[in-house]
Formats: sequence, structure tokens, C-alpha cells
Amino acid sequence: MAHSKSTSPALKQLVNQATSTTAVVSSVNPSKEAQKGKFTATVTSPTATPTGTVTFMDGSTELGTGTLAQGKASYSTSTLSAGTHNITAVYQGTARHQREHISGIGADRELKDWLVHTNESAPDSTSSESLAIRPRSG
Repeated sequence: MAHSKSTSPALKQLVNQATSTTAVVSSVNPSKEAQKGKFTATVTSPTATPTGTVTFMDGSTELGTGTLAQGKASYSTSTLSAGTHNITAVYQGTARHQREHISGIGADRELKDWLVHTNESAPDSTSSESLAIRPRSG
């Protein structure tokens, strides 16, 4: 018994971008005004090591960028003024990885005693980590 040729109907396969998680830390926190410090962002993914660039922000002001190498990028500066700075790292993503923006550390540039309070949550790929630095009372 012979059979004729046949073709299946098209199957629509959806492939989502890989997720990424970004965290940022400071080499010196708190620091003194004009003291050089380095911000390091770590970008991770459950599927592959992310590549590309990370933009370091002070609030809405871009400080500079760093290129990812083995999931890490860094930016050094000594130009932050006295006061609290909300440093964030923004991973722009690639064709494989979704964009990730994470609020990082509040780097304070005053000379006092400090208490550090952390708050971390990671519900999904838009997870965030915050670090609040406040003067130590009494």
C-alpha cells in the first residue's frame, strides 16, 4: 500500500529572551569626598553569561559605562560630591537577555559614623536590592 506525501501544519514556537539579574556594590561605602571608589555590577542569567555593557547611574545622571567580562563590569570615580548618591547599574541586555535595571547602593560622601540597613527582594527578573545608609544616633 502506497502513501502520498504530507506536510504538518506550521507550529508556532515562542522563545522568550533569557532573564537577567543585576546587582551593584561599592568598593568604599561610606567614603570621603574626592576619594576614589569603584562600583562593580554583576549580571547573572540562568542560561548563559551575559555580555555587553552596564551603565552606572547617579539618580538620573549617567556616570559612565563598563563592559561585562565574566558577568562583571566596573566604573571608578572620585568626582562624587558630599551627600547621598543613589547609584544604579543598568544592563542594556542583548538579543539573548532582557534589559535589567537595578537600584544599587546609596553612596554617602560625609564623614560621620554610619549604620547600614539593607532591604533585598527578588520576585522576578526585575528584582532589586537597596542599601540605606543613615547617621548613627548617639
